[in-house]
Amino acid sequence: MKHFLTTACSLLPLLTPSAGAQGNEAKAVLYSRVEGERVAAAVVIRINPGWYLYHTELGHPDAIGTPLSIDFGGEGITWGELVMPDPKVKQVKGGGGLPDHTVNTHFGRITAYALGKLAPGAEGADVTATLNGLTCSDAAGICIPYGETVKSKGDGREKYWADWPEALGKLPPVAARAAPAPAEEPTGAPTEVPTEQPNSQSPPPVELPLSRNLGPDLGVGGGSDEKVAGVLYLRFDESTDAARAVIELEVAEGFHIYHGPTKADLGHPRAIGNPTEVEIEGGGAEWEAALYPAPERLDQGIDDIWINSHHGTLRLRVEGWSYEEPDPEDVLVTVAGQVCDDVGCRDFELELTGAGEGPDEAFAAFETVSAVDPPYGADGGTEKSSLGWFLLQAVLWGIITLLMPCTYPMIPITISFFTKQAIARDGKVLPLALTYGAGIVLIFILIGLVFAPVIIPFATHPVTNIVIGGLFLFFAFVLFGWVNLQPPKALMRVAGKASQRGGFAGVFIMGATLVVTSFTCTAPFVG
Repeated sequence: MKHFLTTACSLLPLLTPSAGAQGNEAKAVLYSRVEGERVAAAVVIRINPGWYLYHTELGHPDAIGTPLSIDFGGEGITWGELVMPDPKVKQVKGGGGLPDHTVNTHFGRITAYALGKLAPGAEGADVTATLNGLTCSDAAGICIPYGETVKSKGDGREKYWADWPEALGKLPPVAARAAPAPAEEPTGAPTEVPTEQPNSQSPPPVELPLSRNLGPDLGVGGGSDEKVAGVLYLRFDESTDAARAVIELEVAEGFHIYHGPTKADLGHPRAIGNPTEVEIEGGGAEWEAALYPAPERLDQGIDDIWINSHHGTLRLRVEGWSYEEPDPEDVLVTVAGQVCDDVGCRDFELELTGAGEGPDEAFAAFETVSAVDPPYGADGGTEKSSLGWFLLQAVLWGIITLLMPCTYPMIPITISFFTKQAIARDGKVLPLALTYGAGIVLIFILIGLVFAPVIIPFATHPVTNIVIGGLFLFFAFVLFGWVNLQPPKALMRVAGKASQRGGFAGVFIMGATLVVTSFTCTAPFVG
């Protein structure tokens, strides 16, 4: 069964191109160095925890999956061989006629290298890399196509070049950079800074009472805007490149701010207020969107309108990946929104810089991220849970399949067959029923394994998808009773003979006939 799941994981994303819309479970960053006519490229690929990426060569001839490909580009650059790190060998249990075998994979963070040659006059400043492959998760029981094109971000950190292969020759050095010009000392009288004038077109904000006590000092890097104060805590993990930020906001007693980051997050469609928006940048990291704590509903006193709000102390979390040298002092966070009480509201905006690593309590909500995933199959509980859910889905879809129009004619024939066998065998038909079910499962598996090389290019063709869409509409008309669907008479005759024949051979023919007649009706589950 585990081999069947692994095989299904490898095939289904290829059968359904839309699966890639779920998002990449791996991310690449490209660095390059140029010396004379030599261009060195390093592609750093981080695979999300719990996922693995297939190697450029699968290894065993029975392995099924999409090998990783990396194609380098750049004007006037001729690229040589790609050098990948050694893959991790994953053991795969055999099944469906296949023996136990292995497959080459990667997980965690890996770096691939290549060396190119510059044509005369080329600069090598536009290096790109296009990656395509397949990421899978045994725990989740799914595979997702991986693909992206990345542009070079410059020299990169030394640790990403540490494993530069000797076979590619000497590593080009870091490009020399001109030292920044020293700042000129100011001379003469100080320049007068003009006073900022309010925008005459904007309505004046509602004035609130004098600021109340916002609690203890929030430390260096904190910010305050009368009713809202904030502090930014940052943590960088060099071993995993993980970057984490916690934005702690303190709202004055008796006041509240609104949920965010968009108007849709305010709750009621007619809710009145400005959402709390967070922007974070810098630090040599690529940051994701901020995660907000659960809001509380607040009645706005107009009809039945309510709005999502926060009060007191709240913490917003942001995750990212740092592919450059971490620089906490370079991180800047802007928090903007609206703070209100029973009297009125006013806009606020905070600019926060790093105030240290902060307390462990502030980072407790982050999920643990490790540089290396646990061995495949080590988390037995997770895999059992996923397998149980998969089997439950199979049972549910099996029941739904019985309601499909192409299965209707087979139901009376099947019942008739087992009724006659029960009479002939004094009700002892359990072995026949088990054979019937095992035969159906085996035939489906064999179809997937034997015909996969033909099915995959056929199923991914645009014309095929248009035809399948038309079939879905046709079956919908059948379900509405507008079209009467009958299986081919030849198949019905075969099924009828099988019902008269009896025995294990007859029950196997019955199962095969059901597979052929109802194959299209299994599309929802197979897809």
